[in-house]
Parts: sequence; C-alpha cells; structure tokens
Amino acid sequence: KEVIMKEDKVSEMAYHYPDGLSAVYSRPKVMQWMGSIPRDYSSYYKKTWRKEQWKNLGMLTGGTLLLWAFDDQILHGAQDFGRAIHLAGTDHQKTIVESRFKLFGQSVGLQLNVPSDLNSGFYFLGDGWTHTTIALSFWVTGLVTKDYRTLSTASQLRECIITTGIATQFLKHITGRESPFTSTTPRGKWRFFPNQKEYANHVPNHDAYPTGHLATAMAVLTVISENYPEKKYIKPIGYGVMGLLGYA
Repeated sequence: KEVIMKEDKVSEMAYHYPDGLSAVYSRPKVMQWMGSIPRDYSSYYKKTWRKEQWKNLGMLTGGTLLLWAFDDQILHGAQDFGRAIHLAGTDHQKTIVESRFKLFGQSVGLQLNVPSDLNSGFYFLGDGWTHTTIALSFWVTGLVTKDYRTLSTASQLRECIITTGIATQFLKHITGRESPFTSTTPRGKWRFFPNQKEYANHVPNHDAYPTGHLATAMAVLTVISENYPEKKYIKPIGYGVMGLLGYA
C-alpha cells in the first residue's frame, strides 16, 4: 500500500498487486453510495443491451428456460438427497431481537433472527442480516485502520445490496411466481402483475422469482473479490458458499 499525500493530508491510497496491476482509492464520502445507485441502473442498461452482449443474453435466457423446464426434477432431487443425508428441507430460525415502531402511521416490526439448524444456516448465508453484517464489518474495520480500500468496499457493498434489493423486488412484484412450498402446479404458478394487496397478504405465493438471496450474495461476492484481487481464496470460498446457499 502506498499513501499519497496532498497538503499534508492523506489524499489517496494506492495498492500494488503481484500481477503488476494497481488500484487507487480515495476516501469515500459518507453518502456516496446512495448517489451511485441511479448511475448503476443507467450503466446496467447501457452495458447489457449492447449488440455485442446478445450472445451472452441468449445463453442466459436459454439456460434459464432449461432450468425452468427441469425445475421439478431439480427440486425433488435436492429434497431426496437432503432426506438421504438427514438434512431437513425447512427454514427454522429463532428470534433473538424483536421491536416495533411507527412509520407513516403504520406499526412496523423489526426482527433479528438466527438459524436453528444446518439447512437454515445455509439459507441464512443469503439473508439480509448476513450481507448487512459483512458491509458493517468492512466499514468499522476501515474506520479503525483508516484504510481507504476497506472503506470503499464497505460503501460499494451498501450500494450493491440496495441496488440488487430494489431490482429483485421489482421483478418479484411483476412476475408473481409461487414459492415451491406453496405451489399449486408443477414448477409453480406465475401470476404476472399480481394485485399488490394480494401480494402483501400472501407473499410466498408471489415472490419466488428472482431469488433475492442468491442475487445479493453474488453481488456481495463480486464487490469483495474485485476489490481484493490478490486474495485468491475469496472466489473459491465464495462460490462454495453460493453452492450451499443455492442448494438450501
């Protein structure tokens, strides 16, 4: 790490990696991540729908349709394997903190749950509390060590968690796909553009697609791995965790 000074203050920090590449970080502003969210969506649109991306989009679409076609076989196969190794296929969590507060005249509940069995632990790897804890850990560490890369990573994590959350919730609210444990037809029924009051009253009947757990976990893994390219263990461990989460 190389500290770059300006007017007797640390202006930037440069990090030099074994492969000869370098990255320069400045201290992120407190709310910088919030201002970046609209630009993320604009950048996504510009980068994704370019002509040179059509092949990748076609492969993604084809892969998605193939997975959907074999969805029931994959689901039942995963459940059978779980039963064979005595791994429960349910999500059990225990509430350790619970509070309620008023928001715009409505009573809103806030719970902190922790998993109470192994499969729930795998599923919890994609929980919002897990990602928020990771982001806070980077932020606190960056403040203590005064490290700009760690602080920038924390800022990017907050940005990616919210950006991904908004995108997945938007898609969930317009696709209305049943979750497996509530499905009334093979592969689950789709209720495109569902009544939003009905959605709010029966969320599991509408929110299976896309999975916010996997989307956010992949976003978090991408941010960390791109900021720490010299840590070669991040991707193998991260993809292993993604596999456990996907199975759960």
